[in-house]
Amino acid sequence: MIQVNSVSPTLLLLMASTISSGQMGFNGSLLGGVGVPTSTSIPSFIAPTYFHVGGDKLQKAQHSDVIEEIDDGQQTATAPRLAKVGGIFTSAGYQRPFQSQVDAINSLTNRTVTIQPESVVLQKHTPLEIVDAVCGRLHDVDALLLSGGSTDKWAWQFVAMVAGYLHLPVIGLHIAFPTFNANQAQDTTLLQISASLKDQTRALFDVLDSQGWHEFAILKTELPGHTEFISYVQTYLDQSDKWKLDSVIKFDVNANHYSTRKVRQLLRAIKAKAVILFCSTTDASWVFNMAESIGILEDNHVWIGFQSISSRVVNFPQAPEEYPLGLILLHFREAQYTIELALQDALSVLHEGLSVYLQQNNQVASPDLNNATNGCKDLASLRRLRADNAFDRFMKGFSKKNSMMKFGEDGFVENPLFAIVGLDKRGVFDRVGSWYNGTVTLERSLKELTQSLGNLLTPLPTSRHFNIVTIKEDPFVFVSEKDDTICMGKAVECKQLTDGPPGHIIKCCSGFCMELLLQLAKDLHFTYEVYLVNDGKFGKLSLTGKWNGVVGDIVAEKADMAVAPLTINEERYEYMDFSAPFVETGISVLVNRRKGSVSPSAFLAPLDVWSWLMIFLVCVHGMAFAIFVFEFLRPRVGRARRLFAGEEEHKFTVFSAIWLMWGMLFGGAVPADNPKGTTSKMTASVWAFFGLIFIASYTAKLTAFMILEEKRESITGINDPKFQNPTGSSPAFRFGTVPDGSTEKNIKRNYGSHMLDYMNQFNNDSPKAAAEALKQQELDAFIYDAAVLDWVAGKDPDCSLVTIGEGKIFAATGYGIGFPKGSPLKKEFDLEILRYRANGFLDELKAEWLRGICHQNSQMPDARSYPLDIENLAGAFYLLATAIGLSLIVLAAEHVYYRSVRPALLSRRIDCNGACSLISTGIHKSLDVGMGEGNGLDSHESLCEDCNDTSPADRNQVAMSETVTSDIALTLSRSPTQEALPMGDYLQGGGVVKDDDDGEGFVSPSGRVTTA
Repeated sequence: MIQVNSVSPTLLLLMASTISSGQMGFNGSLLGGVGVPTSTSIPSFIAPTYFHVGGDKLQKAQHSDVIEEIDDGQQTATAPRLAKVGGIFTSAGYQRPFQSQVDAINSLTNRTVTIQPESVVLQKHTPLEIVDAVCGRLHDVDALLLSGGSTDKWAWQFVAMVAGYLHLPVIGLHIAFPTFNANQAQDTTLLQISASLKDQTRALFDVLDSQGWHEFAILKTELPGHTEFISYVQTYLDQSDKWKLDSVIKFDVNANHYSTRKVRQLLRAIKAKAVILFCSTTDASWVFNMAESIGILEDNHVWIGFQSISSRVVNFPQAPEEYPLGLILLHFREAQYTIELALQDALSVLHEGLSVYLQQNNQVASPDLNNATNGCKDLASLRRLRADNAFDRFMKGFSKKNSMMKFGEDGFVENPLFAIVGLDKRGVFDRVGSWYNGTVTLERSLKELTQSLGNLLTPLPTSRHFNIVTIKEDPFVFVSEKDDTICMGKAVECKQLTDGPPGHIIKCCSGFCMELLLQLAKDLHFTYEVYLVNDGKFGKLSLTGKWNGVVGDIVAEKADMAVAPLTINEERYEYMDFSAPFVETGISVLVNRRKGSVSPSAFLAPLDVWSWLMIFLVCVHGMAFAIFVFEFLRPRVGRARRLFAGEEEHKFTVFSAIWLMWGMLFGGAVPADNPKGTTSKMTASVWAFFGLIFIASYTAKLTAFMILEEKRESITGINDPKFQNPTGSSPAFRFGTVPDGSTEKNIKRNYGSHMLDYMNQFNNDSPKAAAEALKQQELDAFIYDAAVLDWVAGKDPDCSLVTIGEGKIFAATGYGIGFPKGSPLKKEFDLEILRYRANGFLDELKAEWLRGICHQNSQMPDARSYPLDIENLAGAFYLLATAIGLSLIVLAAEHVYYRSVRPALLSRRIDCNGACSLISTGIHKSLDVGMGEGNGLDSHESLCEDCNDTSPADRNQVAMSETVTSDIALTLSRSPTQEALPMGDYLQGGGVVKDDDDGEGFVSPSGRVTTA
C-alpha cells in the first residue's frame, strides 16, 4: 500500500497506477467508455489536468438542492429539505449505529433538514474500491462520514484525498488514529471528531507539569505524525529550561534480534520517571512485554500513552495482560467515548451545519451530479463550479450551539476535552481526571489504582480563588504598566488602588515572587487576584496596636495571603502565620567603592625624611667634594704653582663637581665638566652605579605608592563603632534604611532608639534610591535586607556597590508567604515550597531574578587600579612649579650680584690671584680684571695699568693681544662645554701658551713648541 499525504497530481498519478482498470458503469464500475488494458495504465478519470486542488478559485454556480416544491416552485417554509449523507465504513457493524443516529435526527419535529443516509462497507480497502465508492454509489452525497480501525489508516488517507479533490466535506470518526492526517493542508475538506496532535502534546505536558515530571523519555514508532510530535516536544524544551528529555527511542516490532537487544539496552538506560509512548496498541504491547522481560515495567517508571492507544483499549472489558498497573492514557472527550457517541456528535453537528447553511443558500450540491457520465472527472468539474459559499468551507469554523464541538481551520476539534484515565488493579481503565483548555483537574488519586504507583497523583481541591496582596520591591516584585490588553511573559495582572473611579488601575507585576505564585497556582490548582498594598509599606505596629502595610491587610483578613518579600520575625509571627521560607535573608550593609586619590607628596613616599636628607645633603655634596679634591690633587707639571700664583684659572671647580653629581644621579642634561684624573673618574663611576641602584629602587617603590586604589568605608558590620557613635568621626558617618520595615524594627530592638533617631534623617524610600545616594556620596552606608542588597550590588552598572564582609548576614531569617493566623493553607504551601527547594526550582528562580553581572563575584578584588588623572599627579606639577620659582630667585640673585656686588668687589681688587677659581669658574671670571665684562672699566685699562711706562710698540702689541683674547673669549662663550682648542699663531712674531695636561709650552709662530 502506498502512503499519500497530499493531493498533488504526482502522488495521485502514482496511486492511480496501482488501480486495476476496467470498463464499468456507476453500479460498481469506474464509468464506461474508457478501456484500460493494463494495471499500470492511468484511467481517464484521474487525468493530471484536473488534479490542481486549490489552484483555481471556485466559480459561483447555479444549483439547487433536492427539496420539495409546491405552488409553482415556491419553497414551503415548513417542509424540511433533503440532504444526503454518505458513510464509508470498514465493518458492517458501523451501519446499524449510523442508521439509528440518522433516524433519531429525522424524528425531530422542529428539524429543517432531513438526512438521507447511504453507506458503503469497504472489503478490500484498495484505491479502486475507494474511487468506486466515492465517485460511484456516493457520487451525489452532500457529506461523507468515515470510520474504521487502525489497520485502515492508509485507506482513510486516500478517501480524504479524493474527497478533497471533489470538495466534498468529510467527517472522520476514526478516533483510533487521529494523527493519520497530521500534515493535512488547511484547504482540504477533512474534518475530524478528534483532537489535533498539537493539542494532545499540550495536554501531555500539562499533566507532566502538574506532577513535577519534568524529566521524561519518549518511545516512538513510525506512527503517522511522529515527526510532528517530536517537533512539538522540542518547542516545549526550547521554551523552558525545566524540561529535560532523557532520551528518544525509536523501535520497530518487526526488527531483528540485534535491534531488539539494542532496544532492551536503551530501556535499561532510561533514568527519567515518566516514559511517553507514541505508538499503536500493538506496538505498546510489544514495549510492555520488553519492559517486563528486563524488570522495569511497574517499579521504576510511569507510562503515559496517547489517544492512539486509549481509543482501542479504554472501552475493552479488560485491558491486555501486558499493560502495567497505573498506566495513564489521554482519551478524547470522555473515558467511554464510543463510536456510537462519535457518530451522534458527527451527525448532530452536520445536521445543524446543513440547517444553517441552507438558510443562507439554496442548495449544497449541484443538481447535475446525476448527469456525470465519466466518473470522478465529471464530478470534479461539476462540484468545482460551486462558489465561495461552498459547504466544505462553511463547516470549518462552524460551532454547534450549546456544544464544545467546533472545527478549526486544521479540521480538528478546537479546545478539545481530554479524559485522564488510569489502569486500576482490576485491569480496567477508569477516569481519574480531565484536561481542558490548559487546566488539569484530578478527581481521584492513583493510590486507589495501584500501590506501587500510589504516590503519582494527589487529589487536590479545585475551584479555589484567593485574594493576594503584594508590594513593589525589586527584584521580587516589579511593577510595570500594562501593555495593550495582557501582561506579557511571566507577569500577572495586579490592581493598584486609586481614589477615582473605577477605584483601581490594572498593572503588571513580575519578578521572583510572581513567578513563584504562578507555579504554586498551577501545582495547587487555584486562581487568584493580586493587588498592591495601598500605603506601599511592609508593615509596622503602631502605638495603638494596629498594623499598617502588607501585614495590616493580612491581620485584617483583607487578603487570603501575602506573596511578597515579607521578612519572618517574632513580632509578626504573633499576629500571622508564615510558610516555609523561600529565600534566606537577614540584615546586611551596602557601601560604595569610591575611586581613591594620590597625595601630592606621594612621589616622596618611597623614602623617609632621613633617607632623603642623607642622599641629597650628604651623599651628593660629599661625593662632589671628594671628586673635586681628587681632581685638584692629581699629579701635574707646574700647574699647581701657577694656579696659586694666579697665573692660570682652575677649570674643574667645586660647583663643577656638584653639577656633575646631580646630573649623573638623575640623568639630566645640565652641562658639566668631567674630571680628568684617574681617581676622580673611578669615584664618579661608583657614583653612577649608586645612582642606577637608587633610581631603580625608587621607581619600583613609587609604582606601588602611585596605584590608585578603591576606597570604601572600613566597617566590619552592624556592630561597628561607627554605627554606635556616628558623630565621633569627622565628617560624621551617614547611614540609613527604609522606614516601617523589619530592618528598622530589628535595629530599634537590638541597638536602641538613639541609633534609630539618628538614622531617620538619612532614610530612603527604597533600596534603589539609597544606592543612588551612596554613589552620589550623600550616604556612607545603607542597612537593609541582605537578599535585596545583594541584587542591588549585582545589578549596579559600575559594579561600585558592595555588601560588607562579602555578603555577611546579621540576624539571619527568611522571606515567607504570609497567611492570616490559623489559616488551613499553611501546611499545603509549606510542603510545596519544600518540594521546590528539593527539586531545584527555587535555585532556578534565584539564578534568574537575584543575580547580576557583578553579583558578589568572588574573583573581584577589593581594590582595583584606575588610570592616574591630572589631579593625582599634582605632586609632580607642584615640584615643577617650585623649581621654576627657585630658578627665578636665582636669576634675580645673579642680576643683583652683577649690578651691585661685583662692582664693589672689583673696586677692592678681590680674586686677582685666582683663588675663587677653586669654587666656581664663573665667579672667578667675573672678578678677574683681565676677563671682566661690563664692569664699567675700559678693557685696555684692566690689561695695561702701567701703559704710560711702556713704549708705543709695546702698547700696540698689548692692544693686539687684547683683541685676540676678546675673540677667544667670545668663542669659548659659544661652546661652554668644550675646552678651548690650541690656537694658531695670532700674534706677530709671538706665540701662545698650550696646556697639554702633561706640561706647558710655548707655541712659536712657526708651530714649534718650546718650553717656557
